[in-house]
Amino acid sequence: MMDIAENQSNRIAKKSLRDTIDLLILVELDRVEREREITVKRINDGIAASNKKSGRKFGQLDKMNDELREDIKKFLSDRSIKQVDLMRKHNISRNTLKKYISIVKEQQA
Repeated sequence: MMDIAENQSNRIAKKSLRDTIDLLILVELDRVEREREITVKRINDGIAASNKKSGRKFGQLDKMNDELREDIKKFLSDRSIKQVDLMRKHNISRNTLKKYISIVKEQQA
């Protein structure tokens, strides 16, 4: 009789422990899901705010001026001029120079 009661007690303890673990997992999953939603909201709010506060207009050519435009035209016609020299003279990066070269080429065409 004692074995039956002890066995029954062990089953109840195991079931209770299993239910407790399931409950803890559900609570943690719910917490993580809410945290993910908050993070997504903050990211979207940040993206929206950055678009509004952006002081730079899309496609604006910050460093393009008449002197640089003329130097690029000379560069396109006279390949003895090096890109590095133009980059140093006008304090621009290689990517910026390439972008400006393509713009000047389009305008010439």
